Amino acid sequence: MEKNYGVDFNLSHVEHSSHIYGPGKRFVAWFQGCALACDGCWNHEMWSFKENLMIPKEQLLDRILSTSDIQGVTFLGGEPLHQSSNLWWLIR
Repeated sequence: MEKNYGVDFNLSHVEHSSHIYGPGKRFVAWFQGCALACDGCWNHEMWSFKENLMIPKEQLLDRILSTSDIQGVTFLGGEPLHQSSNLWWLIR
């Protein structure tokens, strides 16, 4: 299920520096919206597709690239793949 927000990402939260969501220091973005509704999910507040923290994709890329000393980026949710067009652009 693709959810298109144009040139924006609909995010729930952004953390510029974390050591718990992958190896090393990471930039972490939680995506807003999830149609999977997995049993045992503790992020119910991220299921809604209602616009939350709208960030233009160029601005999110700039934030990631300007964050010093990170070893990687982690995408969480909600479900990041529901915004796959913008996510694919960002990953490339």
